[in-house]
Amino acid sequence: MVYYINIRNNKLKSKSYMKTQIKINGMSCQHCVMAVKKELQKLNLQNFEVKIGEALIEFDELNVDIEMIKVAIEEAGFAIVE
Repeated sequence: MVYYINIRNNKLKSKSYMKTQIKINGMSCQHCVMAVKKELQKLNLQNFEVKIGEALIEFDELNVDIEMIKVAIEEAGFAIVE
């Protein structure tokens, strides 16, 4: 079972896995969700969930860094809320 917590960049106990919550500006419908999912699927992520306005992502920081994730979301046409 995978669970997500509402803390950004929380390091997991095992290996180099990270969980992060990214707030996304400009999403208004399920088409927006699908556009972000399509871009994130191109990355080597462990797991992710996209909802309107946010993405919850689990990844191995040895393979993917947070900047790659942000670029993918921006490629989908949306802005990251810092």
